[in-house]
Amino acid sequence: LHLSTKAVSSKDLKDHREEMDSSPPTGTLSAAATPPRSEGSDSDDDGIICEETLAGTGPYSFRITLGKHDEYDSVVTFSVMILQGGHHGQTVGYLTGRVIDRDLRPRWQFHELCDGESAELEEVGVTFCDGDGKIIYKDIDGLSAESDSAASRGGFLHIGEVKIYDGHRRMDL
Repeated sequence: LHLSTKAVSSKDLKDHREEMDSSPPTGTLSAAATPPRSEGSDSDDDGIICEETLAGTGPYSFRITLGKHDEYDSVVTFSVMILQGGHHGQTVGYLTGRVIDRDLRPRWQFHELCDGESAELEEVGVTFCDGDGKIIYKDIDGLSAESDSAASRGGFLHIGEVKIYDGHRRMDL
C-alpha cells in the first residue's frame, strides 16, 4: 500500500466540486472531480484538515479528504473519491459522511446535533442512541453493555451518500 499526503487549496476544491456537479451521472470522470460536499461542511474557506491517497489496493485507489464542520467542533466531515488507475486515474465513485465525536466537552445534546445535520441522521441517532450519544443496547441485537461498552464512546460514523458509477459496480468496491 502507498499513502501520500497532499495539501489542497479551497479554490481547487471548489473547481473540482463544480466539475463533479456538471458531469453526467454515469461513466467515469476525471480524477480532479470531487464528491459533493457533506451537509454542514465548509464551503470556500480553509475547511480541509487533510487529504490522503491510499494506493496499491488493486485496480482502485482512494482519495480521502477530512474537513472541518462549519458549525460544530465535534463533527468532522469526510469524502472518499474512488479512482481507477492510481493517483491520476478516473473517478469512478465516491462516498461522503461525517464522524461525530461523542466524547468532546463541553457536552452537547446528541439528538439536537443530529437533527441539525439532517432528518436521516436524526432518525438514526434517535433509533440507536440516547441523548448523550450512548448506544441503546436493548434495541440492537447482538450488542450488550457489558461486552460492547466501547461502542458508546468516540466517533459515531454516519455515511450520507455512496455512489459507484455503472461500469464499476460489482467490481469488489
